[in-house]
Amino acid sequence: MWYRWFDEKLPKCSIAPLGQLLTLFDLLKEWFGRDDFYGCIFLNAVAEHDKESGWVRTFALDHRRNVDRRVIALLQSAGAPSPERLTDKIAMVIDGAIIAAMVTGDASVADLARETTADLLTAAGLQLPI
Repeated sequence: MWYRWFDEKLPKCSIAPLGQLLTLFDLLKEWFGRDDFYGCIFLNAVAEHDKESGWVRTFALDHRRNVDRRVIALLQSAGAPSPERLTDKIAMVIDGAIIAAMVTGDASVADLARETTADLLTAAGLQLPI
């Protein structure tokens, strides 16, 4: 699902890289509002397995790195300073939004996550799309 968003849906939503990145939170909101939303399978798997189960963590980390690479590419295209560090911050916002949506059942947490990410982008000196 994530890769399809980055590869198919986001480019259709906006030409600007930062527009695509912020649109990701609209897609998260749609996902959070679905009847079959049970959180992120990777976060859930790591939480549910023995901490000694390295294969589960490795599998989840591989997914995280794939998503991070796509976010980094968008940030680099937008001329972001320190795109890797900014991606780490955005990843924490995304993870927090997923968990908050699971706990509260409120899809609108994605709106706050979008706003938080916009604040991070602005603080990094990036011009947000209108």
